[in-house]
Amino acid sequence: MRRGLLVAGLGLACHTASPRVTPVEPPALETRATPPKPELVEPGPRLVLQRWLGDPPLATGGPARWLAVDRGGRTALVAVAEHGRRGPVLHAWDLAAGHPGPRLGETPLVSFAATPDASLAVLCDGEGTLEAWDVPTATRRASWSVGEPAWVAVRDDEVITAGWTTGTIRRFSFDGATRGTIRRRTEATALAVDPSSDRIAVGTRLGRVELWSPNGRRPQRVLGGGGARVTLLSIDERGQGIAAAQSNLEVRAWALPSGDPIGRIRSQGGSVMALELLPGGRRAVISHSLASTAVSIWDLPNGQPEASLPPFDRPPSALASYDGGTRLLVGTDDGQLLPHALVGPTALRRGHVQALRWVAFLGPTTVLSEDRSGRRLRWGTDGAFVAHPEPAVPTLAVASSGRMMLEANSSAGMAPFLHHLPARPDQPEPVPWRRTEVRHAAFSGDDARLALSDGMGDAFVLDVVALSPPPLTEPQRWRLHSHGISALALSYDGQHLATAGDVDERVRLWGLGSGRPALLFELPRRIPGVTELRFDRDGGLLVASPSDELQRWTFTGDAPQVAELFEGTGLPLDHPMSLAVSLDGRWLASGHLSGAVRLWSLPAGELLDDQGGHAGPVSALAFDHTGDWLVSGDWLGGLRLWRLR
Repeated sequence: MRRGLLVAGLGLACHTASPRVTPVEPPALETRATPPKPELVEPGPRLVLQRWLGDPPLATGGPARWLAVDRGGRTALVAVAEHGRRGPVLHAWDLAAGHPGPRLGETPLVSFAATPDASLAVLCDGEGTLEAWDVPTATRRASWSVGEPAWVAVRDDEVITAGWTTGTIRRFSFDGATRGTIRRRTEATALAVDPSSDRIAVGTRLGRVELWSPNGRRPQRVLGGGGARVTLLSIDERGQGIAAAQSNLEVRAWALPSGDPIGRIRSQGGSVMALELLPGGRRAVISHSLASTAVSIWDLPNGQPEASLPPFDRPPSALASYDGGTRLLVGTDDGQLLPHALVGPTALRRGHVQALRWVAFLGPTTVLSEDRSGRRLRWGTDGAFVAHPEPAVPTLAVASSGRMMLEANSSAGMAPFLHHLPARPDQPEPVPWRRTEVRHAAFSGDDARLALSDGMGDAFVLDVVALSPPPLTEPQRWRLHSHGISALALSYDGQHLATAGDVDERVRLWGLGSGRPALLFELPRRIPGVTELRFDRDGGLLVASPSDELQRWTFTGDAPQVAELFEGTGLPLDHPMSLAVSLDGRWLASGHLSGAVRLWSLPAGELLDDQGGHAGPVSALAFDHTGDWLVSGDWLGGLRLWRLR
């Protein structure tokens, strides 16, 4: 049986080993019994692959008209307006895997609803025909008719409809058996059910919201009135509030069950396209018909917006919240599904939108990621958003132990700063580097040394312990390449430095024992566009370049010897973009141009597993300090978590 990696946790990038040195055992904190070879496997019950961590938009193929998402955020039901059809058709989406599921029926819809776990969906067409579908198996469970187009709502054990013309409320079991009927006198313009009780809410063209019990002859309560047509209704998942959008661009909200007014706001971005009342009933997410105002969170009692998403290319047409109101899925008129996180009480953030520069573990439960604009986000390994450190100064390197981070804003002329994590994250120590440009940095595997380079081909190496307190003089720099350095790496013990030239395309190995770099080897052939260099614990140098194959160079003889890890695997040509070596030196992960993530044994170079899943080239990889978890990030901002077993 092949062994390998498994989706769900995260890890630290490791700058490892030195050539011609005896391998050093990792610190006691990181030692453990030798595990079996790992294998990349499908996620199990403890392993959740979260698309909302910044993966690219999902393309629905047409405008999303309505959305429903299960409470855990793994399945979405999307009513898509397909070209050439009179109405939208319902599709299921596997949000965890990021791909579309089955189409549920072929008849154009006028409304649909789903159970809270999205396992069953009920559709209504323009003739009033209802169909109940089992979502996991994509099979039709039952079909029946109410004789007119109707709004649909679903509880855990029954289907409720409200007729467009007669306004009649009907209750059914999931197999279509009638459970009760309430005769109303006016048309129904919207429908919602209270998930915490048996309460039914119906909107009217006169601006009223009627609250009914399942067997009532009259409404229990009438809210509002004298206004414009009710177009949308939303009841929060705790049953504490109800909100109604009206055709006069107003949104009104009331407390439940008392019916006391909560607040009243007026949309400044055109008509309200979608409305979602968040748990507690005091805040609402609203999408507008104008792309310039997009999606906003509103404080209903104060009548003020708290936060807004950036403008969309096309208006957002549907939205649904899930996971206790902390996640939001937005569907747009140009056929995209965009996951978002509600960050704290007053912020709404879309996932990464630029290429990820790096990812790293900060302790066993936290992952830090940064895109190429310098925006840094912090996540828990369970997928929960933890914090957004501000200001986001571009980070150059994170130690493989997760204990140190080097950051610098070269464009602002700032000197680099070294952060000790997590003990002193807010007390950075300046690094003695006065140049206005620091391109690359790398820690040794034992965290004892740090190497930096600029855009001119200069570099220097210093002892990390010598930075406390910071020295008053800048250490000596050495010109290692004539026109810039594209990548560098330190061996595990910090005694060797590898550099790749940006223009001369040469990869060089330097010895650091004498206090200044001594050129030991230069690889015999040019390697253009090197994106990553890594040492393994046995002194091998791993080289990744999008113009070449993954290579491991050794330096045991008079000349460097190369082994192309691609050879003998039977896999198609796929250029490597990023590398990570586990801290114990046993495993190598490589990210590729196609979006594949591969796992290799070291030093043998045996391919253990090959997994796809990323929508763009994999630009960042990291193991955690135990070697049990891996995180991978791509050029489109996607993050995936893997567990090794």
